[in-house]
Amino acid sequence: MFRTATVFHVKSIVPKSKVNELILKLHETGVSQVKKAKEESGMDETREEALSEREITEAQLRLNSLLAQLEKYREIIPPEGLLKQMFFPGPPQKHRVNLLSNEKILEEVHENLAKIEPAVQAKLAKLEQAKQDAENNSYLTSSLEAFPREQTRLFKSTENLSISTGTILTSETDKALHEVGFESITVPFEKNAPQAIITRLRNENNSLRKEILETEASLKELAKKHSGTLDMLEEEIGVAKERVEAFSMLHNSGSVSVIEAWVPEENFEKMKGILTDTCGGHYTEVKERDDAPTILENHKIVKPFEIITGLYSVPKYKGIDPTPIIAVSFPLFFGFMLTDFAYGVALAIIAILLYRGMGKYNEGLRQFSALLIISGIATAILGAMFTSYFGDIFQRLGIQPPGLLDPLAQVLEIIILALVIAAAHMFIGLLVGYYDNLKKGKVRDALGLQGVWIFFLVGVVFMLLDGGLFGTIGMGLIGLAILTQLVYNYLENGPVISILSLFNFSGFIGDTFSYVRLTALAIGTAGIALAVNFMALMVNDMVPVVGFILGAIVFIAGHLFNMVMNGLGAFIHTLRLHFLEFFSEFYSGGGTHYKPFVAYRKRNKTEVV
Repeated sequence: MFRTATVFHVKSIVPKSKVNELILKLHETGVSQVKKAKEESGMDETREEALSEREITEAQLRLNSLLAQLEKYREIIPPEGLLKQMFFPGPPQKHRVNLLSNEKILEEVHENLAKIEPAVQAKLAKLEQAKQDAENNSYLTSSLEAFPREQTRLFKSTENLSISTGTILTSETDKALHEVGFESITVPFEKNAPQAIITRLRNENNSLRKEILETEASLKELAKKHSGTLDMLEEEIGVAKERVEAFSMLHNSGSVSVIEAWVPEENFEKMKGILTDTCGGHYTEVKERDDAPTILENHKIVKPFEIITGLYSVPKYKGIDPTPIIAVSFPLFFGFMLTDFAYGVALAIIAILLYRGMGKYNEGLRQFSALLIISGIATAILGAMFTSYFGDIFQRLGIQPPGLLDPLAQVLEIIILALVIAAAHMFIGLLVGYYDNLKKGKVRDALGLQGVWIFFLVGVVFMLLDGGLFGTIGMGLIGLAILTQLVYNYLENGPVISILSLFNFSGFIGDTFSYVRLTALAIGTAGIALAVNFMALMVNDMVPVVGFILGAIVFIAGHLFNMVMNGLGAFIHTLRLHFLEFFSEFYSGGGTHYKPFVAYRKRNKTEVV
């Protein structure tokens, strides 16, 4: 807890003949993150004759182009309703495929392109030509309709005479010819009246429309027959491209290759097994390095809140992970601001349905749903504490629900509670930062960056608690904080900055009072709920017969609006309190995500053969 998972840097020298098989197995198991191998002294790099990325890319482009051309002719499957997709989705359909080498994948792609591409291109060319002919005929028809009784031989140009026919939209002929209103019409020379030509062109268009429909039907049949295979190949050639890119990160020399990878501690034994089973004899170096990527390692209840840490920045390797603190403070702040028992229960139910629905097939959505479940529970608990059950609806109906505080009647008490939470939250962050700097041997930074504010915060609390002994101790701690601030900044930046740094105390006080927004949003939620209840009961009392129905509509719509809008506000302001006020005291992030080298397949399941 509070620290990232251990990741090893593994460097192996393996037989070059086994490299392709090794990369394939690493890709399918996803036990490591392959990184660019550095050149080894005494090992001159040689270019390995392997399947090039260019070949894979060209085949991938051809395949994607073919799929794009067939896309509009695919069978349209009516989508499921939004609610069903979110809460009751069926499992994604998967197609079992064999585990193939890059060469075999490319071979299958070329075979299928050779078989399918010419047929599709021919049909598309035929379709395009038919549409162009129909368009030309329509244009000629519209042009000839202006001269229904003229003989078209009148439009034939001779050697010395060029005939142009059109419509002039203005009396200023010369100007109109050069600027606007004149369009040249090209008419085929036939010894027929325009009306006869029009009839023939319309008959041709009827035949062309039939040809277009038949060609489109043929394309739909081709799409239905081959789309499944092409989709599978599209995914597999993407996998092959990732393998080729990984191969380019190796350092090849003579008969051996050097591969470097980041391997999580939990995958280390698997990595050793793959190297031994695939390569037999090999040389491997294992060490822990400070530039390793970050893997957050938290309990399953805490894990959903890694989303929040990731939105800001993941910690550096072996750095402080603030996620366990966020797992407590985030739902607390969110629930404090949304603060309604009914809203919390509704949010938790929706999140549970989402967790058991789309969350089963989407890990990111699953974790976010879990975050909302915990936040919904916190909202329900704090809503009960603030005596808010759909606002004050029960009180208006003469029922007194259980609760400790009223956010509209006890504003001062809730502001004090928010400031107590603020002090505790910032104190925890400062302690964590202080401990982290001490552990790194940065005693001066521990005192100057966190110790100052710990002294100041504790001093203020002591002064507020008692004007006697505790007040005296508090004054001493505040004086110590000021002295520490001056000395630290004098040693770091000189006398001028040292004096100016005293203004940081006003900034710290401002950051602390920023937590009063917890009270502001709690009051806002309760106030809007009160207004909704007032309007709903007023409609019920004033409108005869259907007043109850209209009042129920106002009640449901109003509370739904309040829950959604103030829920978004609570989420955003909770993020702000963590990112600006809390993290600024001890956390900077700056790490890089661990990205496993693994074949992600949405459509296919692989079978090792």
